[in-house]
Amino acid sequence: MPQDEQLSGQINDSVVGMLKWPLLVMLVSMLFFMAYQAEHYAEAYAAQHRVYMKLASWNKSSVAAPTVKQWQVQEKRMKNAIALMPGNAAFLNTLGRLYEFRAFRMEAVHDQLSNGLNALSLFRQATHASPAWVYPWINLALTKARLNQMDAEFGEATLNVIQLGPWEADTMALSVELGMRAYGSVDPAQWNMVVQYIHRVVDIKGEYLRNSYATSGRIDVICNQLYRLIGGSSYEKVCY
Repeated sequence: MPQDEQLSGQINDSVVGMLKWPLLVMLVSMLFFMAYQAEHYAEAYAAQHRVYMKLASWNKSSVAAPTVKQWQVQEKRMKNAIALMPGNAAFLNTLGRLYEFRAFRMEAVHDQLSNGLNALSLFRQATHASPAWVYPWINLALTKARLNQMDAEFGEATLNVIQLGPWEADTMALSVELGMRAYGSVDPAQWNMVVQYIHRVVDIKGEYLRNSYATSGRIDVICNQLYRLIGGSSYEKVCY
């Protein structure tokens, strides 16, 4: 082999070797980073699940309300999860529900506003992070109703609930109840859409609604509102 060709081959091998090491280092670094992320994501989701289940147990009527210290443990756990995965709609929604619980299940009436506003802020963030997910919209509308903030934002949230989850079993009863309270928070065309939706749900799912409202102890209140809104045979499918 000529000397110049041999030298050229040695140079090429040297260049290839020099290129391999940075690529190998980069690949190993990426693998470590992905493993680190996966571990932290798993930790965050596990924390969110624990808070979610704790809220579910607290919301059972037979379970006494937690102490402030017990509540703060769950608040810290949820904030740590959000720090690991900022902008996660489910995490923001769960922390919002935690503040909502404290506002309306743990505080005296005159102390509800601060935690209620914290809940609203988190529900708004969750709707921005995942606009097509119905549950943050439900929680936003419900919390505004409990704070007696029946404004344009309440109307928008209620319309989104109706449009995003019209036939979901977990949302129908709340959608009807929120819809009946939306008068004055939406324009006439939107109100007409809300009333038509309530008619359809009552006609098709009247028995389901009756059972749902009876279980929650709100059947009398709902029936009074329904009678004023729709009356007639549709009303009798829920209330008789």
